[in-house]
Amino acid sequence: MKGKKGICLILCLLLILALVPCAAAVTGECVDGVWASIALTGGANKLIFTADSETEQKILCPDEQTDAQYILPEGVSYDAASNTLSLTDFNAPTANLVLTMMGGDFKIRLSGSSSLASVRSESMGRGGSITFCGDGALEINSAETAVLVRAGGAADFVRIEPQARLTASSAQGSAIRVENTALASGAISFDTTEPELVARDSSVKIASVLSDAGIELEPRTLAGEAGLFGLEAVIDTQTESIVYNVYSLGEQNGEGRYPAALLQEGVADVGAYQDVYTPHDWTVVGLNSGAEASQARFARFTVSASATDENGSVSLSQTQVGRGGSVTVSVSPREGCKLVSLTVNGEEVSVANGSYTIGGITGDVVVRASFVESAAVGIALTAPADTDFKVPGDGEADFVSEPFTARVTDGAGDEVGATVLWSIDPQTEGVSIGADGRVTVRSAAKEAAAEGPLNFTVKAIVEWKELFDESQSFTVSLAERKAARVQLTLDGEPLGESDTIPIPAAGESTHRQYGARVYDQYGALREETLTWSAGDWPPGVRRDGDTLSVTGECRDGSMLIVTATASSDSTVSGSVTVGFSRQADGAKGGASRAMPDVSWPSFTLAEGTDGGAPEYGLTWAQMVTLGEDGTATLGGETLPGSFSIDKADTARPNISDSFRIVFHYSEDGEDKTVSSEEHSVTLTRKPLSAAMITLTPDTMLYAFGEALTPAVSAADGSYPLVSGTDFQVQGYAGNTAIGSGSVTVEGIGNYKDTVTKNFSITPIPGSSVSCALSSRKPEDADTKPTIVLRYGERTLVEGTDYDLSLLFDIPSKTGTATIAFKGCYSGTRALSFDLPNYLITAGAGSSWSKSTSTALSFTANGALGKFTELTVDGKTVPASYYTTESGSTIVRIKADFLKSLTAGKHIVGIAYKDGKALAIFSVIEVDRRGVPTGDSSNLLLWVIVLTVSVAGVAAFARAFAGSGKKKKRKKMSK
Repeated sequence: MKGKKGICLILCLLLILALVPCAAAVTGECVDGVWASIALTGGANKLIFTADSETEQKILCPDEQTDAQYILPEGVSYDAASNTLSLTDFNAPTANLVLTMMGGDFKIRLSGSSSLASVRSESMGRGGSITFCGDGALEINSAETAVLVRAGGAADFVRIEPQARLTASSAQGSAIRVENTALASGAISFDTTEPELVARDSSVKIASVLSDAGIELEPRTLAGEAGLFGLEAVIDTQTESIVYNVYSLGEQNGEGRYPAALLQEGVADVGAYQDVYTPHDWTVVGLNSGAEASQARFARFTVSASATDENGSVSLSQTQVGRGGSVTVSVSPREGCKLVSLTVNGEEVSVANGSYTIGGITGDVVVRASFVESAAVGIALTAPADTDFKVPGDGEADFVSEPFTARVTDGAGDEVGATVLWSIDPQTEGVSIGADGRVTVRSAAKEAAAEGPLNFTVKAIVEWKELFDESQSFTVSLAERKAARVQLTLDGEPLGESDTIPIPAAGESTHRQYGARVYDQYGALREETLTWSAGDWPPGVRRDGDTLSVTGECRDGSMLIVTATASSDSTVSGSVTVGFSRQADGAKGGASRAMPDVSWPSFTLAEGTDGGAPEYGLTWAQMVTLGEDGTATLGGETLPGSFSIDKADTARPNISDSFRIVFHYSEDGEDKTVSSEEHSVTLTRKPLSAAMITLTPDTMLYAFGEALTPAVSAADGSYPLVSGTDFQVQGYAGNTAIGSGSVTVEGIGNYKDTVTKNFSITPIPGSSVSCALSSRKPEDADTKPTIVLRYGERTLVEGTDYDLSLLFDIPSKTGTATIAFKGCYSGTRALSFDLPNYLITAGAGSSWSKSTSTALSFTANGALGKFTELTVDGKTVPASYYTTESGSTIVRIKADFLKSLTAGKHIVGIAYKDGKALAIFSVIEVDRRGVPTGDSSNLLLWVIVLTVSVAGVAAFARAFAGSGKKKKRKKMSK
């Protein structure tokens, strides 16, 4: 009898030990004498892994000892680095796989076809999750739960990846069971919307499968049809009504299995479906109560992806994933574009080779990709430090500047390699820019530069598009003009370095009139006084000013050097060597010729509007009109020819200028000219008008009080005016505030008067403001999203720089923020943002019996300060029928209200200012015996447990009572 009592005590102790959880994790540490380990029991008796270093050495070196428990069976291996146990065609239908504190990342990788009796994970509060992965199959046949995880308060879960095929069967209990997990949902999850859900028969009704909306999966049959169907009740958030998804469980095959696949979505009427029992049970045991909670679901989390523009696309390897799973994101930019950012739940991530893998998923994931054009869209020019270029004189080397540089950028602002073609505007002879960005100025530019400084704009062209993110200009500066060259002339025509004068007959004389023109270093004609000089004078030759007279006394072959020197610079002169010959017969190096006798035509000058001198700006053709009365004779005969002035028709006379009349004729087939004396003209200065002034730009953006000074240029018709020569800027006014600014320009030189030109200063357009918007979290007290508006380094202030209005579209969980700019800014912007994802974190899927008088509690994850109302089936519940308290939002519906509801499923809604959380709960009617209707499996279980407990207590009592009687009888027999 003592042995029986000892056995009873041992059994009680074992029962107590089995019910007391421990807490551990795969840390390699020993917790209360227990090491993290993997073992096979039930006939196999193999130690696959242990964190005990001494024992681990025996497993790693099986050849050094003979103990069979340390020799791994074929088809089983463990990789500590990835914490993965691999089963490859390992068939041990009587073996139990026992895991201790293997952590939250433990995986069982399946290859081929394997079998076990059960899988047990003891977390001891330190982590014992299991992920089934790989592309193989595992069959588990257990008398009790096939896969059991005792979480011990840790956040443990069981996950089955898409390609892994798990077949779990139990004679009683659950196929998969997670006890005392800290997770509120998703403790059992599948990585696909159509899991290969197969199991052998059991007598357990399928357990609830819960989503964020609080749904159930109930086995049914369809009237008139064979087979099983699983109905998943879901919430239509638009109408706040219950619709159903139908899963076809198929027909039982020869092995007693039922395959499951999604059949229909959004079914409204399920009245034709009837309750049945199902062959499979996935359950979770609650952390506190120990009661079964419906927390398994297919595809626990949703992954969505979108592109913010049309410059590319983004795709996902899958859109539904279980807890701890992973998804690969692939990005595909459109041709000519590139990815600029990829965000996962608002956090930017780095992409390698066009993809990014999101691992360890524990909630819904939103992926957004942004693309931009990768082609060149902007150029920033940088000018050399010195843009004051010089024009070289004759014989001087070309001037070559330091290079201009260009930074070519794409739509993201990143520098791109692109060929830059340089140009200068306006194009001017002698000024060019090379492929290296260096400006060259040659002496050929002297003629264009003679009138004053020249302004040029450097342009950069990429792909035949001019892109002006920044433009630069430079000024060609001129040295002081001075005499540089003297050109001798004969009868107004240029003369070479030598000339020959014929010696006349005795008693006669020959006259030769020389002249000279003085030019500056830029080729411009100068008004200069000339000094004439000569060498040794031959007999019979004399000079009167610039005229040489030769008589017959001159000796044949005599020579004379005649020199004209500029009075401003004695180093500048021109010379001609004159030879005298009795045989010479042309001009300009040939013999002498007779000069025409010219009667010059009359001429008239243009007059001003008041009869005085005209204003500056006329051309010579408009200024001088020649009469028809001019004649010329030569040798007593009328000489045919024409008269003109020695100025280009389109050129403009200066305020004080002069001209000559020129007679053009032909002699012996050679064109000849003879000029009159100079005639002077005098003009008045022309008034400067606002129409002549151009401001670039004429509209400017407000610069926060900074003075704005648009560039000033001017033109008189097609004739450009030169700053500093024709006009000058006196100053700007009103150029610091939004509105209209002005610039005052004064005419100088050939122009007079002062004019004012206006330009606009406009507010900064809202399109130039960068907007960063962050969606609110459910626990945030404010409904307003976080909005940061920046213009350059300035952060805009609400109420001063813009007004904000919000619009919430609660069914679609999106909001619109409308920004109305004001003050220094103008325009409007509309930004979309996500509303907080409100969820009912406790109470979803719960049931309430009309036989009770307790309240039904729900918890939502929003801040209580934003709570607005409670609804049931879309209707507002009066505040007198419920209470609220914070943490986050706890709502308790009173029994008085619940009793007014019909039996069956209902939708509870906890509404906030910017969203709503919905879930399903059930009301159970009381039958005539006072027993709530519904699932009686738990009731049956508790009756069996109670019966067994009573029987055990009675047996224990009899055992002790019998022992006492025997002792008493023995005592009496003595």
